[in-house]
Amino acid sequence: MKEKFKYLYKTFIIPNNYYFIGFILYIISLSFMYFLNNKDILLEFFNNHRTHFFNIFFIAASKIAEEEGIIIVFIILIFFRFSAFILSALSISLATIITNIIKTITDFPRPLEVYSKIHDLTINLVPGVEVHRFMSFPSGHTAATFAMLLFLLKISKNNYHRISILFLSILVAISRVYLFQHFTRDVLVASIIGILIALLIMYLFLHFRWYLELDKKNGIIGILIDNKKDKTI
Repeated sequence: MKEKFKYLYKTFIIPNNYYFIGFILYIISLSFMYFLNNKDILLEFFNNHRTHFFNIFFIAASKIAEEEGIIIVFIILIFFRFSAFILSALSISLATIITNIIKTITDFPRPLEVYSKIHDLTINLVPGVEVHRFMSFPSGHTAATFAMLLFLLKISKNNYHRISILFLSILVAISRVYLFQHFTRDVLVASIIGILIALLIMYLFLHFRWYLELDKKNGIIGILIDNKKDKTI
């Protein structure tokens, strides 16, 4: 067991240390904003500072965790790394199941339900967005995104790619707060859930020889390149 943990640490976490350091800083920042105040300052700031540009921007960002975004990510992974696609698909599925179970058990009210009872705050919803009232905790979109996008790190070439992957994940989390669908608390916990699920799935699959062999191979593009080389020879 310890050997597998060491292998995961050396081959995945250390090479992607920029991502994980950034993730820790993101979690600390959100925690600071949420727990050191008596109100959700991020949610209320967005509610009071909406613009047409950011309305469209965050609606689009939120779709990364929906059908359109998921299909694009899966296609990229299939083209570049079959093993990453398998882990990503399993991780997003497990993250969705776990968050839905927690949502059903807790059934916490969402921002609209809570703030509609606070008369000193004018609620400014984003036009065209259907805002839900219950099953707030944790954010399914956020957990799914972190669980899914983590495996893009397996095809990343440099730290710019790694930071971009983290940025996209955080963008989805922030979009859920901006769209008045979740509290900062919801996306904070969901981010951690998503990362832990992805790492757990990766760790478990290190125990299978067929996966280790598959992980050495590229996706469709790699196969096409290899076939071209064979024909050239």
